[in-house]
Amino acid sequence: MPNIRKTTQNDIRPLAQAFREAFSTYEVPLHMNEERFLRMLRRNGFTHEFSYVAEKDGRIVGFLINGCRTESIRRAQDNLLALCLVT
Repeated sequence: MPNIRKTTQNDIRPLAQAFREAFSTYEVPLHMNEERFLRMLRRNGFTHEFSYVAEKDGRIVGFLINGCRTESIRRAQDNLLALCLVT
């Protein structure tokens, strides 16, 4: 059974790797290196407070990435990446 926990700053590199693995069979190739992944997270208001990883044997096997952005006068929570499982 995977361990579910909130993300930390130390998860960026393994999250980028898990992202690449999760979308490796995607019909449109995603060329997402760690730098581009981090830019995507920042652009979309990524927050550790609302994001989770599933770990098994020290490896991220799933993730739920969320962010908060302030647009106009309201704050919106966005689901950046729904639960993605790495096989």
